[in-house]
Amino acid sequence: MRLSVSYFYYFLNNLGFRLLKFVGLILCARILSLHDFGVFSTLFSLTSIFGAVSVFGMHNTVVKYAEETTREGASAFRHLMNLSFGTNLILSLLFALAVFILRDAISHYLGVPVTPLLIGVAATIPMAIGRTMTFVFRALREPIKSVAIDVSGPACFIALLGLLAVSRTSSLWMLMVGNFLSLALPLVIGFSLLNRFARALPTVVAPTERKRLSTILSFSFFSFIVTLSSLSGGEMDRLFLAWFLDPQTVGQYNAAARSAFQLNIFYFAFTYAFAPQVVKENLNGAISIERDHKRWFLFFWLTAPFYLATLGLGRYFLLMFGRDYLAALQIFLILALGAYVNLLLGPSEVYLRMLGYQKREAVYMVLSMVITIFLDLVLIPKIGMYGAAAGTALGFLAFKILATVFAVQQGLMRIPRITWARIIYPIPPLLGAATTDNPVTLVALVCLSLILMFVIERVPLRELWNTAKELIINIPGSEAKTGSVG
Repeated sequence: MRLSVSYFYYFLNNLGFRLLKFVGLILCARILSLHDFGVFSTLFSLTSIFGAVSVFGMHNTVVKYAEETTREGASAFRHLMNLSFGTNLILSLLFALAVFILRDAISHYLGVPVTPLLIGVAATIPMAIGRTMTFVFRALREPIKSVAIDVSGPACFIALLGLLAVSRTSSLWMLMVGNFLSLALPLVIGFSLLNRFARALPTVVAPTERKRLSTILSFSFFSFIVTLSSLSGGEMDRLFLAWFLDPQTVGQYNAAARSAFQLNIFYFAFTYAFAPQVVKENLNGAISIERDHKRWFLFFWLTAPFYLATLGLGRYFLLMFGRDYLAALQIFLILALGAYVNLLLGPSEVYLRMLGYQKREAVYMVLSMVITIFLDLVLIPKIGMYGAAAGTALGFLAFKILATVFAVQQGLMRIPRITWARIIYPIPPLLGAATTDNPVTLVALVCLSLILMFVIERVPLRELWNTAKELIINIPGSEAKTGSVG
């Protein structure tokens, strides 16, 4: 499947999955009080970290090795799946046991009730397996199946929230039960599709399991370090806020942080489609920096207007949660600006992870996590949630700059000179969002930033169209499938 088509499906995947999760979060904020929503946010961040550990990097491992194992036959592919899902299951069960033993201490320090805590940690089992499952279908370039698995869970959760809202019997533990069920549903769909795919693969003598085990676990470990460091840097801020401050602050911060994260819908759609393509082109000896540069050039132009508009109109995201959450508008702006910087610098982490530099990526991500946690511990007691936002933004910026500089030095990618000019595009909407609530002024400033983009870059629409056509038509490599899931 061509990269352009994959991107379209993964964009729909991210739009559906993240939009549904975002809608679910808004409904939770509307159903619960600000205090209870803060407790829910703390539980969600805690179980997200447990889930990241339980995944153990297997979601990126299947992207790395799925193409290779399908070429080797059914035995190799089944071994990869058994190892991946087995690792997820064992680690999530160990975490569930550890939290059960330490439940009173965790409840005391984070201010969360015991029953919702235990239900939340039980949800790490389907959370970990489900995350790996989704990436299996992305690796197999089956985005339609990936969309079905990703979207079914949040859709189920929203349906349950609707029932709770109508019945007016909603409570924190009921929401945690609904979260567990919504994570378990996609597994039923996923395992059914995987069995059909594996049966269609040819029977070929696979490499010895010992060699495959060592190779897979070696890659998985460094991918695990990257994922854990990334998620810890992004979720630990809520836990520190719960520890140092109060649930209300956690709820306001979480609404702002999750809203800003929606900006990454387009970015993740591109990287999910791009990572398997990089692996395939590398196996076929068809890597091209110039072609990848054109891909990113086109992607920036397609998505930058959305980023700029969201920066200017961020207050309306928070108003969907309620007026109590507008106090976190500055937090939204700080984190949204970080998302725009991520767009500017490009997918350097994909090159490092998929082209043999995963150890380097792990080192950079651990450094980012250390910076984030250190700044959180120092700044949160002094300036509250502003310290959490500063720690998250600066820690991520350190990782992104280091990864990008290394990728450029290794000749894996290049940064266009105009990147420096692109830094000024978000200034008008940011200033407007920070100083006024007049919608006409905000829209005018967003339009000004778009005019700046067109004037400075001077890219004819015909050139954009020609670049798009070239990338759609001239994707190298065979598109032959080795199996089918439908």
